[in-house]
Amino acid sequence: MSANRKVWFNLYAAFFLSAFVIFVMQCSQNNNSVKKGQDVSFKITISEGGGFSGQVKGYHLLADGTVQHWQQVPGQKESILWQSKQDPATILKIKNQLEKSSALEKEYTEKGNMTTTVTYVLPDTTYTWSWPGVGAMGNVPPEFRQWFAEVTKFCQAIRK
Repeated sequence: MSANRKVWFNLYAAFFLSAFVIFVMQCSQNNNSVKKGQDVSFKITISEGGGFSGQVKGYHLLADGTVQHWQQVPGQKESILWQSKQDPATILKIKNQLEKSSALEKEYTEKGNMTTTVTYVLPDTTYTWSWPGVGAMGNVPPEFRQWFAEVTKFCQAIRK
């Protein structure tokens, strides 16, 4: 094989190899793409705490199925205690239950020595509700009673 042919052969081989790599990368990205009707981005946070220590603990539930248990002490950044990947469909179901309740139409902003807070973050809107007390011991608004109990039970069961 002449030197000229070797150069052309190497150029063609590099071109086709590059095209193949790009094709494979595109295919893998398409498999992870958002399916029709699937939410692109949302985050639900439930938290409880306050009191004399000011410590707050809670859970983040992300659209991709990530569940994080976190805590925050006053004056410090939030620290992740553990993180787990769950089925995104389960998190979507939790989100849909929240939206189907009449909670989005209500405003709860009470606080107490100990406070429970639910935050629902969408790309263009953030909803925040709070009530005095912690968990089931608090003054849970009627729109949240069943939903809050189920979500808390789901999150706590992940690490048992």
